[in-house]
Amino acid sequence: MKYNIDPDSVLIVRPHGGIGFIGNRVDGIVYKPVSADNDRICGVQLISNGKIILTVFGVYVPYYKGTSEQIQHYSETLDILQSTLDTMQPSPVLIVGDMYTVLPRQRDLARRGHSSYPFNTNSYMLYDFLLTMILH
Repeated sequence: MKYNIDPDSVLIVRPHGGIGFIGNRVDGIVYKPVSADNDRICGVQLISNGKIILTVFGVYVPYYKGTSEQIQHYSETLDILQSTLDTMQPSPVLIVGDMYTVLPRQRDLARRGHSSYPFNTNSYMLYDFLLTMILH
């Protein structure tokens, strides 16, 4: 787990969101942290017999407020996640977290329009990210 909280400070409430993993010991399974250059992304690989059997990413993205700063943070988080995936050895990937957006039930968001309710800019960015993952 990674965090940016002073360990000597006294916390009354949770100051902001975060990501962490809890795993139990299983014979033959090794947990290896995955480094992502972003505080909003935490990853771990499950390795058995020297082979990666699963890579899990916890992602904490900002919710949609419509501000350019928020949209930039959302985009940067997905870009860093994509570049992290691009540099890794291929393995099954599980991405967990609240993505704070609605995705269409149909395969083509462009037909529905990413700015028509309930979709927003985050919907379009996440949809594009997922299509990129599928096509790799």
